[in-house]
Amino acid sequence: MVLMRAWVCLLLLLVTACGGSKGGTPSGPTPSTQTRVIRLEAVLDFGEMPVGSRSERILRIYNEGNSLMTVTGLTGPSGYTASWTDGTIAAGTSQASTIIFQPTENRAYNGTITVQANHTSGTNTTPISGRGVRDPFRRSGVGDTVFDMPTDVQRVRIIGVFTGSGSNFIVRIAGRLIVNEIIGTRWPSTRHEGIYLTSGGVVEIVSSSGVQWSFEEVR
Repeated sequence: MVLMRAWVCLLLLLVTACGGSKGGTPSGPTPSTQTRVIRLEAVLDFGEMPVGSRSERILRIYNEGNSLMTVTGLTGPSGYTASWTDGTIAAGTSQASTIIFQPTENRAYNGTITVQANHTSGTNTTPISGRGVRDPFRRSGVGDTVFDMPTDVQRVRIIGVFTGSGSNFIVRIAGRLIVNEIIGTRWPSTRHEGIYLTSGGVVEIVSSSGVQWSFEEVR
């Protein structure tokens, strides 16, 4: 009996040493969750700027997660461009992108900058605003001519004066007939004046020899 108990004890020791028990939890570190937390830092209010000018602001893109973040694009309203739009940002670092504003029209340029990335959380948008400004459009002359009018002109006052016996006064804007009158001393009036809706473009004054004319933007 004593000998049998000794054999049982020895067998239990061997099983334990060889890992015979299947219970317990696996050893080793537990894999951590990968995070890519995006944050944008910028003041993108450009205010009023003359049409044709240029200004820059810095947008900084942060990766506050624990793994590499990939940026695939950066979008915003028309009038704005960016110096850096795609690439990677390591965990705990940031990337700067220069935002450039170049207004071409007399209007507001407001909207949102969006950074497209594989972020797991955070905010990837920020507001942006600016306004292009210019003096009201004015042009005057005599007789037939062709010239460009800014495309953001929405209303224009057109005046034609002819002090001779009579002349046509014909105006086309962007190929569309705007004015088609006969003025002079032998007609009801020597002067034509009107305010017209337009979207700017090429102005053509034809068959109007000797007519004194003027264009003035109405806002």
